[in-house]
Amino acid sequence: MAMFPSEVTKDQIFELIHGEDFKQFHLSMKRELDIEDKEYELVLEGFAYDKEGFVLENINARAIFREDWEGIEKVVFYDEAFSRTINNKFFRAHGEGFNKIVELCAKFVLVHELVHVKQFKDGKLTMHKWGEILKIPYKGRCIEIEANEIAKQVISRFGKFAEEIIGILTSYKSLDNEKWVEIATLY
Repeated sequence: MAMFPSEVTKDQIFELIHGEDFKQFHLSMKRELDIEDKEYELVLEGFAYDKEGFVLENINARAIFREDWEGIEKVVFYDEAFSRTINNKFFRAHGEGFNKIVELCAKFVLVHELVHVKQFKDGKLTMHKWGEILKIPYKGRCIEIEANEIAKQVISRFGKFAEEIIGILTSYKSLDNEKWVEIATLY
């Protein structure tokens, strides 16, 4: 019997983000990161765009600060970009394992962005520092390294399967058949 690849849609991302489990996870992470006092809206949009209006396909989420940098305006999940990322990297997975991959990746992305909110609260991310940070390639930015490390630590609490999935999500690799057979047993 042939196995057909899995696919997540932006509507399924909407349902996940607005689901009770995800909301509870979000609240628990705000408490853990000590950012309960920071107000922002959690929203879904299709894609991020650059200053010229071109789609930034590799941006899955973003913390958006107010123009005056006096607060956080919103945390955005780019549902079309995120679903493309998942579908491109994990299309060989299937069944409940695939559903768990989507959930774990969404939680990773959320934690990453919440770390940026924490960095803002702690003064590591300011309007002045932002100009300097932008001069550094993305992968080398201290704020991104910290956000990825903390998000990896949080998601690793879900076990070895989660660690493997986040390892793929944060790499330039996609899940191949051999790797899926190996990590599916961890689920």
